[in-house]
Formats: sequence, C-alpha cells, structure tokens
Amino acid sequence: MFVRIYDNYVRGEDYTISINVKNISSLPFPGGIVKDFWTEYLQTRGIEAHFRQYIKKEVPQLKTGEQQNLGPAPWIPGVEGPGWFKVQVEAVDGQSVEYYREVAGKVELEGSALWYTGFFVINRESVLIAKQLQDLKALLTK
Repeated sequence: MFVRIYDNYVRGEDYTISINVKNISSLPFPGGIVKDFWTEYLQTRGIEAHFRQYIKKEVPQLKTGEQQNLGPAPWIPGVEGPGWFKVQVEAVDGQSVEYYREVAGKVELEGSALWYTGFFVINRESVLIAKQLQDLKALLTK
C-alpha cells in the first residue's frame, strides 16, 4: 500500500488532509479498515492527535495499480517543529499490510507495522519575516 501526504505547514492555518492509497502489489488488496491515523510532534512526544474521521474507515478492495482517496479531514497544526503523520491499515483477510513511501523519487518498503511520513510546522511570524526580508533585499538590490 502506498500513501501520499504533503509535508510543510504553517501553525494555526486550516488544512485538509486526505489519504490516498494505492495497491502497488502484484496481488489484489482484499480491502480493510483504517485502524488508526494520527499525528505526533517531536516537542510533545507521546501526545497524539487522532483523526477520528478515518478510524474504522473502510479501505475498498484494490486491484493492482488501483488508487483510492479515502476522503478529506480538517486539520489545524498546533505545534511548531517536526512531526509525523502515522497510519495503520488492517486487511480484512488478516494478512499483514506492507507500507511503501516515496523517498528521493524512489518507492521504498517502509519496513514497519505502520506507514508514517514526517512534516514540519512553522509559525506565521517566521513566514512574514522571511517575506519582509525578501522584499527588503529586492528593494536594496534594485
């Protein structure tokens, strides 16, 4: 199963998170459910925010190469710094699910019992300061 979520966010901004799953196996995926989907931040390690909209959400049967969007969920990042999205899917036939992700343009086996990807949250003030510095540089180098 291949999942994709993008990775840079601003604290306090509204985002819509959406899980896209794709069967990249040579065998059909029998279907399953999202056992859990949550975020965890480095600064608050151990405190998790779960996306209840996805828990127990059905993952349909997928033929080889078939992709499915599991629908949107609202999210407002509340902590600055690095964090992770984590997803666990349980197949209806009880077989283990292998997770893959794209790393530097290559699809690699995750090698764990869940799929995860890192993200980084910055604060709005840092974005505004960077914009002001960029504008100042442009003004000074005319």
